[in-house]
Amino acid sequence: MEQGLQTLFDDDIAVAYHSFGIAADADDSDEGSEDLAGLPGYGGQVNGLCGAAIPGVLQFITGLHTGDVRVRIELHDTEPAIDLNWPEIVEASFSPSAPGIFIDVWGDASIPLPNIEVRDYRVRFAAIGFDNDDNEVTDPPERYLIHLWPAPRAPDRIVRQTSRRAAYWHQVAQRTPAPPSAEERAAVRAEKERRRRQEAERFRREDEARYWGGRAPDSDRLREIAPRAVGLARIDRNLVDEIAAVEPQEQRAMAAWAARETCRRAGLADEDWVVQALEALDLGDPAPACVATFDDAFARWQKISTEQITHSATVTLGNRAEKPRIAPEVSAIHAIIFARETNPLEAALDTVRTAAEVIPGERATVIAAFRARFELPRPAPE
Repeated sequence: MEQGLQTLFDDDIAVAYHSFGIAADADDSDEGSEDLAGLPGYGGQVNGLCGAAIPGVLQFITGLHTGDVRVRIELHDTEPAIDLNWPEIVEASFSPSAPGIFIDVWGDASIPLPNIEVRDYRVRFAAIGFDNDDNEVTDPPERYLIHLWPAPRAPDRIVRQTSRRAAYWHQVAQRTPAPPSAEERAAVRAEKERRRRQEAERFRREDEARYWGGRAPDSDRLREIAPRAVGLARIDRNLVDEIAAVEPQEQRAMAAWAARETCRRAGLADEDWVVQALEALDLGDPAPACVATFDDAFARWQKISTEQITHSATVTLGNRAEKPRIAPEVSAIHAIIFARETNPLEAALDTVRTAAEVIPGERATVIAAFRARFELPRPAPE
């Protein structure tokens, strides 16, 4: 064997669309292979048989459209002599992006080529039997030789051209614009990322607006209590902002009013223990023992001890036309308890929603009464 020569590959490989390739196992370039998909690797070159215009990638043109061709790949320490027994010879520079390179085989696993370092190489691509228009066996048989050796980067060139098909591919390469530079690809990627982020932010804003009944809040105070606030927002979006704009003391008064209204509509307002609980709310006094917790209030309503309370849940499989209704008395108890929530804004928003929904079909009446009581703007007619 010639000194300084390593045979990396010598066998048949499958080609398709007049092409096979060589690239690193990792991304084909530092920009990522997705940016290079569909780009002709010979664009901007003199030769059209060995495309090296895309960093880290070699694309070879064959005479055969689809089938198997013989390929021999040799690694040399220095530039080998040009063998003019090969009718088509071209050269280009190649810099693999990662150690080791692979032959890209159509419809099969890639074939590793050992002993390839990350450095600059010169590639010589030679062909015999290139004029193969009909996918037939040529005479001599179509085959290819690839030489690689370490060398500084230099422009590609046509060393020898004899066939009309090779002349055609050289002309194609010379008419094809060069692929975008690394800087241009980076700019395209940056623009794509900017648009992706912009679209994601637009979707996030629209989704948040839908969640909030048409308009996202300007205040983080509302976002922090979103699960409670959005219930009222979907009934009257403006009312949420109007309640949020008043002082905490006023919000406490709103919560107390809403708790009383809920109890009235639920038919509990005249119960002695409810009267006591609502008066304490109005005065800002501590909660009576009978309504210290939801279980305490529920037990008082049912006239049982808290130990006798049984908690249960119902699971419905499949579609259901209507969600289960909460008993008005249970909503009233919730309003009495939640009106004392630590956050006065959260207390006001939740209890007003509870009051509006305690009796089906009475939302508008309750909201109008609430606005009148606290002198809030009336909503504009739709």
